[in-house]
Amino acid sequence: MTDRDKHNLDFLIHANEEEFDAWISKASDNDIEYALTLIRNRKALIIQEELELTDQVKNCEYARVLLTKYQLKGN
Repeated sequence: MTDRDKHNLDFLIHANEEEFDAWISKASDNDIEYALTLIRNRKALIIQEELELTDQVKNCEYARVLLTKYQLKGN
């Protein structure tokens, strides 16, 4: 995402109703598609970040049981 894209996304996210209405009344179909693409891409990044944060093993018991088969046995 370029700096211009970031600036445009920031406008879309933070525009009040009046600002957004003024923008949408002048926007072309390409402008709207571009805005939707920015929003979809940001949404995908947020989902990815959330998955990375929640992708943590909470219960290792099953893995421990499986791995005991491969532990070296002492004499």
